[in-house]
Amino acid sequence: MKNPVHITEEAFVQIKNIISSKNLSKEYGLRLFVDGFGSCGSGAKHSLGFDKQKETDQSFIFEDILCLYDKKHLLYLVGMELAYQEEGEQTGFFFQKRLQKT
Repeated sequence: MKNPVHITEEAFVQIKNIISSKNLSKEYGLRLFVDGFGSCGSGAKHSLGFDKQKETDQSFIFEDILCLYDKKHLLYLVGMELAYQEEGEQTGFFFQKRLQKT
């Protein structure tokens, strides 16, 4: 399977900056997860953070970043893109549906 989540260049740079500034060791990965999802997925909020890999985690490597997720979140992560934006008060990471190139 291809990587379930694509990370934009801007987001990649910011993630690398965070890893460097926090001096995170290689045992930490970027955790991608979903909060507040019900049986139909309504109210799902995509989130991220840094965490150590758990035995039950699924993972993939994006460039040289270890990305972690719980397999029960896969359905909500597939086809998403993690982006970063600096525009006025709208600064930070966000998830969006990835547009497929034709």
